[in-house]
Amino acid sequence: MADVQADVWPDMRQRGTLLQADQLVAHDIEDVHPLTTTLAEERRLFYVAITRARQRLLVTAVGEASENGSQPSRFIDELIRANPTLSATAITARTPRPSTLPGLVASLRAQLLNDGLSKAERDIAIQILGSLASEKVGEELLVPTAHPDNWWGVREISGEDVHPFPPEKQIRLSGSQLESLVTCPLSWYLGRAVRANGPRNAAMGFGSVVHALAEEAASQDVTPHIDELMVHLDRVWDEVSYDAVWQADVERGKARDALINFLSWQAANERRLIGAEESFAMDVTIAGRNVHLSGKIDRLELTSEGKVVVIDLKTMKSAPSKDSTQENPQLGLYQLAVREGALNDAIAQFRELPSPDEEITGGAELVLLRLTSRGKTTVREQSALVADEASSATWMGELLEEGVTRIASGAFPPIVNDACTFCDFKTACPTTDEGKGVIA
Repeated sequence: MADVQADVWPDMRQRGTLLQADQLVAHDIEDVHPLTTTLAEERRLFYVAITRARQRLLVTAVGEASENGSQPSRFIDELIRANPTLSATAITARTPRPSTLPGLVASLRAQLLNDGLSKAERDIAIQILGSLASEKVGEELLVPTAHPDNWWGVREISGEDVHPFPPEKQIRLSGSQLESLVTCPLSWYLGRAVRANGPRNAAMGFGSVVHALAEEAASQDVTPHIDELMVHLDRVWDEVSYDAVWQADVERGKARDALINFLSWQAANERRLIGAEESFAMDVTIAGRNVHLSGKIDRLELTSEGKVVVIDLKTMKSAPSKDSTQENPQLGLYQLAVREGALNDAIAQFRELPSPDEEITGGAELVLLRLTSRGKTTVREQSALVADEASSATWMGELLEEGVTRIASGAFPPIVNDACTFCDFKTACPTTDEGKGVIA
């Protein structure tokens, strides 16, 4: 029996949930596959498998050295405990290098790093490498990898003298980019600056469709019925790429729920809508750098007291904490745009422009269309952006200065956060097993 690994024996995945076969049984019957039952069933299957042997039983598994590496199944230990005559033998073997010129170069390089070899032995390796590096076929080097100039990790790591954002270059930031920069500078650099993102996924398509229909609903004098919005959704739903038809059908139902949540939230909202999908842009000087700030706000609303409230519609599957929302960079930048007059054209149509000493911002909200609490659409609030009386600065201004200083420095370290699980750049991130460098 080969590959008796912990993630294979036992296989603890829940059965029968994809097609919801468990719903076919009577409602008063308990779950037919609790974990203990599944484990017992897997143990019986393992017993059946090993008892098929007629003369000799050989069970093999691999135990990796890394903490998160694959490990042998617990059933192997159980088998040995139940049968004292059995024994486990650990085999440690190194894969032989291929009999090729690159394989020879790799072997010689390993000898150079082996402190257990004598100086004479290492000198022989150097001589052979030198001979290989100078051999040519015509004008081409026969073994270019033999030359130290082509050895990975020999030269100093580059980058300290590289400035992707030199002083004369304008720094451009949007609300979502600033949030990404604060959450993880490395992810921001790879995704926003280098644009190394993969193709748009289905979750992005889901959010785009729901946002577009919410904007359509906001633009109408009479709130549309959900069936009317679903007609519009069905016209474009096939363009959202899902792996299977059943998945598209499930997500369509969730999109319908999100739109219902939006309509119910909008119906209960007493503020006046003064703008939907309002764009802004402003050029400012931050930390001595020319910075272009821009964004598009889902909704601008006016309270009865004349305060402007920023609304950002979200289709995320989990709600951020109330504390983290208070310092949400995207909402903060939108409030700053209102405070600095970048949205005065939209505001002036519904109220007089504020005097220099008037605080017009009334806070901001994240409206989480996928989530409900006590029958209402989940909302997270951010307090109004006001200046500190002593320093005349806002927390948002300080955050922008920190972000711009980070960009100007050209250093973008990774920060472990809740989004790491779904990050597109795991293979380039030194905090993950996939992205750890091989050079110390």
